[in-house]
Amino acid sequence: MGKRVLIALLVLAALTGSGVISGGSPPSGPAVPEVRTLYFVSSTGLVVVKRVDVPADVVTLLAQGPNETERARGLSTQVPASAAPAEIQYSRQGAEVSLGSTDLSQVAIDQIVCTVLVNQGEGASSVTLRAAGRALTNLTCHP
Repeated sequence: MGKRVLIALLVLAALTGSGVISGGSPPSGPAVPEVRTLYFVSSTGLVVVKRVDVPADVVTLLAQGPNETERARGLSTQVPASAAPAEIQYSRQGAEVSLGSTDLSQVAIDQIVCTVLVNQGEGASSVTLRAAGRALTNLTCHP
């Protein structure tokens, strides 16, 4: 093979390897909203409420209580404001929730546990609640 042919092949290979890469069309359509599931209290027990595009701190949302529409449906919360904000760590073994308050009724504990488990992403099946050096372990949801 002649020197000119070799140079031509090298130039051709370099040109074809550095072309513009098409990324395709940009994503279209509306963004999918983030949905949080909360458990509030009704006269018959815990009730599921869906909220769209709200902060990820579900314990703070529980402590803030139901919105006007939800209150009109007779819903309330037993999670005190002192429980928030909470730090939630998820793992395959379970979820660990560090709270600001230890004064929780059984209903408030159930609200937090059920809400944390339904919003988890790692497959957690139980919750540990921690506050002021105390821990409640292996809590599961029984609404």
